Amino acid sequence: MVDPAHDLLVDLAAHRLDLVVSAIRPTHHALLAVPLADEEFFLVGPPSMARTVDADRLRIAPADALAALPLVAYGEELPILRRYWRSEFGHRPTNPVALVAPDLRAVLAAVEAGAGISALPRYLAEPAPAAGRVIQLHCSEAPPLNNGREGSGFLRNEYCPRRRAGRGQHSGPMAKDPGSVCGNQMMLTP
Repeated sequence: MVDPAHDLLVDLAAHRLDLVVSAIRPTHHALLAVPLADEEFFLVGPPSMARTVDADRLRIAPADALAALPLVAYGEELPILRRYWRSEFGHRPTNPVALVAPDLRAVLAAVEAGAGISALPRYLAEPAPAAGRVIQLHCSEAPPLNNGREGSGFLRNEYCPRRRAGRGQHSGPMAKDPGSVCGNQMMLTP
């Protein structure tokens, strides 16, 4: 599989580029890396699948409640979904994989089309619930983060300002919109 981030970092080390913004940390000793932002991830699915999930079971045992739903993955090894599941549920997903698409925009499009569920970064997923194209299926105490630090996987964001400001509820489009189950479990009842 082609790894564009790796290729860009190779070009940077070879002085063919002056600057690279990447989600992975460079390992080349001559490259300086400065973290710019943490990347938050959300588990989303099409409304038709969300309606099949038992809301009570989702609150009590979310991984079990979601286990039958097919996954739309970014890579064959389920890199994003695997880290999301481990961060939130303590184990790898056991769900069937419906589709692998090595482009997050294609993953979102497949989820919107009803192919399955996926974990996607906030910057990409956030407009879709507001438009009613997907529903946020799982609400963690704080969204898992990818901060680009080597070996970190996803981190728990214990200091999420939206959590503090809302006293336990997220603020912003992912929470206020009916496209999120955060504080709105009614969306999952048939």
